[in-house]
Amino acid sequence: MQWGSQLAGLVLGGVLGGTIGLRATLVVGALGIMAAALWLGWSPVWALRDPQAEAPEPVGMPRGR
Repeated sequence: MQWGSQLAGLVLGGVLGGTIGLRATLVVGALGIMAAALWLGWSPVWALRDPQAEAPEPVGMPRGR
């Protein structure tokens, strides 16, 4: 999934750079990075204290050997 999104970003950056110019493309990229940081900042991930406490028990695994 990471490689696919990098390829999409590469293509989108090239198209934007050729269409609106390099400086404007850098501004669009910086705004996208800030939007991602804000999305994470307002997500409920900060309320998680112990991720292992929320994890379900694996199914089909033998217990205590």
